[in-house]
Amino acid sequence: MRDNQYLYILRNCFKQVENQVYIYDLEQKIAYGVKSFENNKPSGFRFNYSAVIDGFRIFLFGGLNNNLKLLNTLQEFDISTYTWKS
Repeated sequence: MRDNQYLYILRNCFKQVENQVYIYDLEQKIAYGVKSFENNKPSGFRFNYSAVIDGFRIFLFGGLNNNLKLLNTLQEFDISTYTWKS
């Protein structure tokens, strides 16, 4: 996902069942990861989802979980506060 200055990279790690958000600054040409706190993580692993950015929010919908079960849920990542909501 991209806004005017940043590229947001949503990385899924299947073995560790972990999602990570990286931000690439297009002007400074550097990338950094968003620190995840125990109470600030997405509600589980997903892949093959749809994503869209709207203002300061990235929405993830659907996809598959680590058991290959089809998901029908929506998650939100707020890029102004770096927090997840389900």
